[in-house]
Amino acid sequence: MMDLSNKVCVVTGGTAGIGQGCVAKLASLGAKVIFTGRNIDAGKDIEATLTSQGHTVEFIQQDVADEEQWQQLIQHCQTQYNKIDALVNNAGI
Repeated sequence: MMDLSNKVCVVTGGTAGIGQGCVAKLASLGAKVIFTGRNIDAGKDIEATLTSQGHTVEFIQQDVADEEQWQQLIQHCQTQYNKIDALVNNAGI
């Protein structure tokens, strides 16, 4: 099994379906996962569940059609983690 410890992964559209599955899998492999979506309630629930299991995950509300929100997301990752190792651009518009 792949070890993603010390990797920072961003997943857009991470509050349902394939995106949610990607968040869970990356977290289970040891990655720090920042995931986005428009559904705040689902995002906070997923974040709480995975965090309670010992994973490092963070939900940020984002509309991928908004360029300013992309800039804020990238800035957050740079400030908080100093890098982004992988991006799963799963959200659709």
